[in-house]
Amino acid sequence: MQDADLDGLKRWWFTTARIGETKLLISRTGVTGELGFELFVPADEAATVWDALMRAGQDFGLKPYGVLAIFTLGLEKAYPAHGIDMDETRTPFHVGLDRWISSDKGDFVGREALLKIRDTGVDEPLDRADRRRRHAGRGECAGSGRRRGCRRRHYSDHGYSSGKVLATAHLRLPFTQIGTVLSIDIDGAPTRAVVSAMPFFDPDGVRLRASSTQ
Repeated sequence: MQDADLDGLKRWWFTTARIGETKLLISRTGVTGELGFELFVPADEAATVWDALMRAGQDFGLKPYGVLAIFTLGLEKAYPAHGIDMDETRTPFHVGLDRWISSDKGDFVGREALLKIRDTGVDEPLDRADRRRRHAGRGECAGSGRRRGCRRRHYSDHGYSSGKVLATAHLRLPFTQIGTVLSIDIDGAPTRAVVSAMPFFDPDGVRLRASSTQ
């Protein structure tokens, strides 16, 4: 990799570089909760860059992984995903992203509605639960007394780092206490789940700040 401003990458999270004849943008952003990098490459040159990276990383055990692996790692870190945990009917307050809203920067589309939700609160925040068995389908949730605790469960998979089966759901406030036991009805079969603290894995973000020697 030539012409990479690594000091700039540390300071600003983005920098430019070149692999062979291909110019690209390197970003420290990511959705896996790891100390990783994303490369933004022209589509017609992606295969060339891929081959170059795989050759360079062969001696270091570099291996490719797919989108489902990304989803699983993101689930362990409680990173909400658009289309899974949130859509146009949910605000940043519903999924714990309200810290990124600046209400004092002047007017913007949706500001009034967001301020109203900020002042009144949400009744269905996003939460995580440990589950007993793996199932990726949608189910209904209930708590004690068969009161419905969540409108829908969004995503479920095995957390390979945590060693547990995990799920996301928008829970009603009475069911959001850590340790609350839920029963998820999946195709008529009740499945036990326990509301857990977020994130499931590496809550202090150590792996995001890890050095190359760790």
